[in-house]
Amino acid sequence: MRVRQTTMQAILRRCPRLRTLRLDQAHDINEKNAEPFDRSSFFAAVANSCRLLKSFHFSLYNQDMTLSDSISLIREFYPSTQKQVSNSAQFMVQSQCSLMKINLDTICLLDRDICASTNQTLLGPLMKSSFDNIITTLEIIPAIEGLHSDCIVHALHSVLCSAPSLLHVIAPTVEYFIQYFEVSEPANIERACPIWSCVSGCFASEPDFTKRRIWACRGLRTLRLKFVSKTKRDDACSADARMMFEYISKICPNLRELAIYRLKLNLELDSGFFLLSRLRFLQRLTVMTWTDMKLKKKDLKWMAKHPDGKLSTPYFRLWSNSSSSSRKEPNSSCSKKSISSGAASTASISEVSTSTSYLKFESLCNLASEANLKACQNQLEQVGNEGCWPMLEFLGIRHGGTKRSHPGSYLPALIKDIRPGVEFSCSYEELLNVSL
Repeated sequence: MRVRQTTMQAILRRCPRLRTLRLDQAHDINEKNAEPFDRSSFFAAVANSCRLLKSFHFSLYNQDMTLSDSISLIREFYPSTQKQVSNSAQFMVQSQCSLMKINLDTICLLDRDICASTNQTLLGPLMKSSFDNIITTLEIIPAIEGLHSDCIVHALHSVLCSAPSLLHVIAPTVEYFIQYFEVSEPANIERACPIWSCVSGCFASEPDFTKRRIWACRGLRTLRLKFVSKTKRDDACSADARMMFEYISKICPNLRELAIYRLKLNLELDSGFFLLSRLRFLQRLTVMTWTDMKLKKKDLKWMAKHPDGKLSTPYFRLWSNSSSSSRKEPNSSCSKKSISSGAASTASISEVSTSTSYLKFESLCNLASEANLKACQNQLEQVGNEGCWPMLEFLGIRHGGTKRSHPGSYLPALIKDIRPGVEFSCSYEELLNVSL
């Protein structure tokens, strides 16, 4: 879309009841010798003209956001995050002022605009610990150029580890490093990522995986994210996939919608896909991968509902017996008793969803170990009549491999047999850069 600032602002003045305004990578068509698009003044014009606005995104194709622009964006659309309140009188004054301004609960940004100079300003409001922080959603839109910066990954990790009020993360093209999940060796939890340099004023160019933090957004409802390996080549049957599935299922038990993209991801039993059975409230699940699919009923049998609450035979083969699992058990100083008993997975949903503190380090040691796999099986067998994913409405598999390996010919019938009544979609994607 091509826009002229004067025209846009004139239109907005006539739309005081506008609820949604989203202009993604618009082209500035100001005159050749005129000043470039002034985002700061545009943000102010939108905030003053459209007081009922609930959803807002604006980005330019040919102009990156500056630090001044980012400050203006936060000031105009997220005023409640600008001040910390010291007493009740100040709170009442600030609340009255906030009611007169736009206060969005969603931050929607172009990935290219999240850079070293702007990320702290743009994402800082998400990490505010004040009780009046109403921001619950972060959406990151991919740039047309398909550019990728590690700065975005570090910034996103910082948000996930510091924003307990976050409920929705929609960033299907951001390449999140699986190594952030690997918390098996002793680490200084308090000094974990983000790796912010006070000298340079930006994140380090490489993630320090020896210092990790656990996600604070344990009440997350929506997660759409792309997972990659930073330090080694992706392996479809590697322990990384099992670690990813178990981390998500333990940290975010309240998930309603989960969309996972991974270049190589095998959904057979050895992949640990069944670890997601812990997500009792899951309603929509989408998986996208380029791995050839040769799934059989025994690989997905665990998805079925079991009225008697029992399984006649073990439904997974221990990955330690698989030739694809050459990875040794990581050394850890944590108690084996807490792992084998499944201590991290037995906490009630209410305890997990209301917790704002970091998990204990010991509760996430040896992710996807044999003991944890057995604990997950026992947990699924004891859930009673509800079975696996009692609230599931949609299951989607998007395949990006060759058409010859596309699983669409046999999977629909297989899923219908295992989970009748669940909407299933199996699609083939020819493009490499697709979003979930």
